[in-house]
Amino acid sequence: MTALKVLTIPLLVSLFGCPDHARESGPITHLEDQSGTPGESNPIMFTASTPGDPQVKAMLGIPAETPVDFIRWDLTLQPPGSGKGDFDLKILFGESLQGSPGFKGGGQPLSMSGKWEVAGVSGKEIYRLTGKQNHPDLSLLKINENLFQILTPDHHLMIGNGGWSYTLNRKNPVDPGATLPVPGDLSFLKEEKAAEVTFDGRTPCPGVAEMNHIPGNADCYKLKWRLILYRDPATGAPTTYKLITIYHRAVPVEGTWDLVSGSGRNENALICRLDPDK
Repeated sequence: MTALKVLTIPLLVSLFGCPDHARESGPITHLEDQSGTPGESNPIMFTASTPGDPQVKAMLGIPAETPVDFIRWDLTLQPPGSGKGDFDLKILFGESLQGSPGFKGGGQPLSMSGKWEVAGVSGKEIYRLTGKQNHPDLSLLKINENLFQILTPDHHLMIGNGGWSYTLNRKNPVDPGATLPVPGDLSFLKEEKAAEVTFDGRTPCPGVAEMNHIPGNADCYKLKWRLILYRDPATGAPTTYKLITIYHRAVPVEGTWDLVSGSGRNENALICRLDPDK
């Protein structure tokens, strides 16, 4: 019997690309200053590889005419003082080098620094990064201690694609606690009526391949994923799914799926449960 696979929709929405009609799920609004701080005594370092679309180029001050496939981020948040802290951001951007995780010509570097502070809404934490020397400001949603999500200037979650995401990952992960994070309003997933919705994504290979019983080797550094959710065209109720993993060849898994509201770790969570046994 194949093991039951359970995926959390909050992470799928932020880590994977999604269809255009799901991109406008509502901004995070009503920001209020938070007196609390992360409570870290050492710098916190995050890394990411994001798409290089026009919006993020404008946010980072990269000329619109510069060809950019993806951007590699290294963000350091210094310990806070009086409710604020310093940040240093180093990015590398350019066109991707085919057959490798790098850039053509090594990429173009850009550095910026400034102050960060925490604002909040409905228990969520927004990190506002204010740059020096006319660099654009950035806003990050704290998913948990190890994951931050880049926001648009009007505080929507930025949605990635099949190659890269807008999620910053902590370089030295810590225990995030028992609470399952919910990064935004997910009501649109319950209200969705489209007969077919596709999510694309890419993950590291080590660890993920073994967990999903996918043959891999030392040359496997990434896995491509496509999740297609099907609904009854008349009622909109979840029916079947197809999960395709691509390494050297496509490996499809099919079954039924449903949405589960709440869990023991978070009553507001929305879980997309994939069952390959039915």
